[in-house]
Amino acid sequence: MAGEYGKLGKIFSLLTSLLSMSAVAEPEKVRNIQVRQGSPFKIALFADLHFGENAWESWGPLQDVHSINAMSSVLDHEKPDFVIYLGDVITANNMPIANASLYWDQA
Repeated sequence: MAGEYGKLGKIFSLLTSLLSMSAVAEPEKVRNIQVRQGSPFKIALFADLHFGENAWESWGPLQDVHSINAMSSVLDHEKPDFVIYLGDVITANNMPIANASLYWDQA
């Protein structure tokens, strides 16, 4: 029975903490996206870039350069109003964690 009170105590503490934080937290200021009248709203979406993939062979870093060039070309030519990055921006399966920020900076 002591274990049940311990679990209930943890849940109570968590709920109390969340309630306290919500009472003092300020809501984020909502920013509206400005849409130009009479022109389309352009969205660029980049996904599955996998920066850092196979970095120890020549094709891996070269693929990163190709991705950067392709994204730059899209941004320069299309001039999107909004850019979205979807998942798998960097590769995590075979990359040391210490190198992850290097690849985030490239993306």
